[in-house]
Amino acid sequence: GEVIPIPQDAIDALYDRYQNVYGQTTDDRR
Repeated sequence: GEVIPIPQDAIDALYDRYQNVYGQTTDDRR
């Protein structure tokens, strides 16, 4: 399929949401 570029701020927002959802996820993922 097509690859759609994602703005960095959107990626950051997703990371923040994932950290909130899973709780135990920390910055060592990055």
